[in-house]
Amino acid sequence: MRFTYRIEKSITVGSVRSRKPRGAMPIVAVIAVLSTVGTIGAEVAHRNNAARASRYAQDPSCRESLATPGSTISSRASCTGEDATVTAQYIHTYRSSHYYRLGLRTADGMIDSVEMTGPATVALWRALPVGSVARVQRFSHDAASPRHVTLVRVGTLEGRTEWNPLWQEGNTLLGVWFLGLVAMASCIALWLHSRRSDDASIRE
Repeated sequence: MRFTYRIEKSITVGSVRSRKPRGAMPIVAVIAVLSTVGTIGAEVAHRNNAARASRYAQDPSCRESLATPGSTISSRASCTGEDATVTAQYIHTYRSSHYYRLGLRTADGMIDSVEMTGPATVALWRALPVGSVARVQRFSHDAASPRHVTLVRVGTLEGRTEWNPLWQEGNTLLGVWFLGLVAMASCIALWLHSRRSDDASIRE
């Protein structure tokens, strides 16, 4: 009787075949896979950034102050201190967030587009209109890597850019933690759903 009832219930509901809703589990499974892959990628990026950050933190040339206008660090060092002219200034808006960017041209003709980070971002951006000159630090991890602006200073204001290894290390570490937590939560949700499905099958 029980078997017959279940067949009839699945076939006849107002002359329309009913299907048990799949729920949100397929979506959770996709999230689990993507977040796990993302966590692995973020971990690889974080290890690379951590290596650059370690060299940046330990190199004496990168600890050289930009406060003295006349100081120019050797071009062979990991970090150089030099003047740069602002060639562009704009704000990029994404999902109600504002990102303040500068285009900077150094004496060798190199133009670097940088996003400012940290608490002094807005003040620095406002203090550096197009045509003004800032004191900048440029860093290169090795001889084959491009040299990017990692610090910008004007007057008493100083801030990091998105190219700063210490900022990049912290940013990718945050990504590892966030994606890792999402992956863990998704996997736990799938495990609990599997347990409930097994219990339901046993009761039937």
